[in-house]
Order: sequence, then C-alpha cells, then structure tokens
Amino acid sequence: MRSIVIAVVVGSLVAGLSGPLSAQAAPRRAAPRPQAAPAERAAAPAAQGQAGPAFDLDKERGKAAGSFLEVKSGRERRDPFENPLKATAAAPTPAAGLPQEEQAKLVDEAVQALGLYQAALRQNEMASASVHLNRLMEILGQADKFTVPELRQRLEAVRASLGGPSVIADQKFTDVKDAFDKGDYERVVTLHTDLTKFVNSLPKEERDKLTGRMAEIEKIAQRAAARLAFSKLSITITGVVISDVGSYATINGLVLGVGDLVRKEAGKGGPVSPLSMTEPLEPPVKVAEVRLSEVVFEFQGELLSRQVGRRYLVQERTRRQPARTPRR
Repeated sequence: MRSIVIAVVVGSLVAGLSGPLSAQAAPRRAAPRPQAAPAERAAAPAAQGQAGPAFDLDKERGKAAGSFLEVKSGRERRDPFENPLKATAAAPTPAAGLPQEEQAKLVDEAVQALGLYQAALRQNEMASASVHLNRLMEILGQADKFTVPELRQRLEAVRASLGGPSVIADQKFTDVKDAFDKGDYERVVTLHTDLTKFVNSLPKEERDKLTGRMAEIEKIAQRAAARLAFSKLSITITGVVISDVGSYATINGLVLGVGDLVRKEAGKGGPVSPLSMTEPLEPPVKVAEVRLSEVVFEFQGELLSRQVGRRYLVQERTRRQPARTPRR
C-alpha cells in the first residue's frame, strides 16, 4: 500500500514539471522556417546540378610572378618586398602668380629702390645702401611669380642694372687696396668697416661668394690698423752707431741693439740705469735693423721705420764730410 502511494506522488511531480518545460520548447518547435523566394527556388536546382571549374595545374604554374598584385576579391595585394611606410614624393606645385596690380607695384618699387641704392653707394652711405639692396633682393626673389611678360622683362632689366652685389663688393675691395697703397690707413679702416656691414647684409649665398675676398681685405685692414697704432707710439731716436761689430741706436734714452725691446721714454732729469729702466711698450716693439737715417722696428707682424732726429743727422753729416781746404 505504501509503495503505491509513493508511485502516485512521484508521477504527479513529474507531470507537473514536464508541463512548463514543454510549454517553453513548444514555440521553438512551432516557429516556421523562412521560405526562399521563387527566383531562388528556381535557381537552386541549377546551382546544385552545375559543377565548379576543374583545377588546372599547368595554368596555375604559368601565371606571372607578379600576378598577386592584381585586384582579387575586391582587395589590392601589395608587393611584400616594398616598404609600406615609404612615402611617395609629392609633385612640386608651381608658384602661384601675383595679381597684375601687385606685380606692377613691385616693379615700380624695385626701380625706385635701385635708384636709391645707387645714390647711396655714390655718397658712400653703406647703411642706407644695405637697406635698399635688401628690399631689391626681396622683390627679385619673387620673379617666378611675375606672370605678365612686360612686367617680368622690366624686373629682369632691374636685375641687370644692379649688376650683382659681388660686382659692387669688388669695387669696394679696389678702394680699400688703393687707400692702403697711398698710406691712407684711416680711410682703409673706415672702408673696411663699411664693407663688412655691407657684406653681412647680403643673403647667405652672396656672402659665401665673397668669403675669400673678405679674408684678403681683412688682412689689409689689420695691417692698416697696426700702422695707425705704430704712428701713435712715443718713440724718439736721438742717435745711431753704425759698425761692423754691431749697430746701436739711442731710443727713448736707452742704447738698444737689434732684437731689443723698445721701452717707454724715461722721465727727464738723470741718467737711466738698469735698475731704473722703464717698462717695455705695449704692444711690444722690437728693434729689427739700425740704419744711418732710420731704425726699422717689428710691430704686430709689420716692419715699420722711424726716422732719426734731424738735428743728429746734420751733426753726423758734418762730422763725416772731409774738411775743405781754402782756395788760394
């Protein structure tokens, strides 16, 4: 009796659980399958009955080595041996032309700047000349933007009249050399200063062309500066002694020979002893050669001379001349 009751209870529980599960699975089983379109249903038997193309090994082997570069399945294949990060150089874009009104305005400004530049050069006003030249170079640098033939020809005429900064610099180089040869050392220094400002105001490509010439002019300017400084030194020569053994000169109160340094002039009133010798001149001045009428000194790489005092020369000339016998 007890076993019958247990079986009845278990059976009722199974029946109660199977009801919800079967209710959930029912919609899935009952969902209808999507029906194919009539055209697809008509083409399906033909597709199923049509066989694909046969694989041809010889044809595959005969393909070109670069066939993988062709477009396949809508995607472009790249060469595996080419750097994918390599940037392609962009084609240079031509310079855009300036408006015609602006071209005419710039040409007129270039003509005016050329006249002012040449006038400043004639008056040796290098600072003003540099300003006008810089403006000229700016305008000439835009020559590729001049599209009107007539205006472009006028601009090229301005360039031809300018002659190039190197031609102007060459003329200034000649002026510096002429002033040095004439002994006008102050003018050499002034011209060198103006020339340096002028060259520094030029574009880099123009400055590079003048590097060698500027180095040459720099040496000439240094020599001129040394000669100017030497001319302002206090050096007094009161006597010379010429002999085969050695020549000497009395310079600033001291008897000096070849190779001795010139010292500052001693104060008046008493002989100069080795204990009271004055300091050498600065920059140093060395005796290079003693002659009868002059003494040659070495100063900053230059050999420069000073004349012996005129009073001593008169006395020396009188002493060396033989005595004249009176006529009878």
